[in-house]
Amino acid sequence: IVFYSQPGSYDVSLTVTDSFGTSSQTYTNFITYTDSVFPITNTTSLYEGFETGIFPPKSWQTPPASFSWESIDIDTGLNCLPNTVAYVNHYWIEQNGKEAYLISNKVQLGLGSTAQNWLTYNYAYCGFSGHADGLRIEVSTDCGATWDSIYGASGTALQTTSYVNSPWYPTCGSWATDSINLTNWGLNGDTIMVRFVAINDYGNRFFMDNVN
Repeated sequence: IVFYSQPGSYDVSLTVTDSFGTSSQTYTNFITYTDSVFPITNTTSLYEGFETGIFPPKSWQTPPASFSWESIDIDTGLNCLPNTVAYVNHYWIEQNGKEAYLISNKVQLGLGSTAQNWLTYNYAYCGFSGHADGLRIEVSTDCGATWDSIYGASGTALQTTSYVNSPWYPTCGSWATDSINLTNWGLNGDTIMVRFVAINDYGNRFFMDNVN
């Protein structure tokens, strides 16, 4: 196994030796390795609006599970206009307590004594009476080997509008914005991945958009 420690293009050589002698062949720039780390600076921030038509987005992951995050076109996004968003269809999924993951690409946070690193996102959820789907947000600083929870809510604590006991789509004004100060969690200059964990309780659809 060959490991490449830095992004770039690499030559590949093959050498064969037998009783008739030695022969070598080299292919220039045969291997190209690109890193998915997105650097955060004073002037650049990561934005994912799920609008590319590719889901999960490039360098994001949805590991295999009994259900999954998906993308969906809706009539009423954050600005009361049609939009493409990420969602989990808890209404049709009866996998109580099971989890589905949506994992971001790697992000290198800003560094410095005055750096403030924030995670923000929009979400919409109505719930279903007697059921309490949940959302947990986790961060990894070791490429996903371990995860630390930085947020969690379920049921009424997650709702952005009142219960609807039928399949639901967001309406104008039913979206909310949440923000998490990553610097307060001791994350400053770290390279992180963010994992959005959907926890099923056979409730109603959960929608998310505009991850920054």
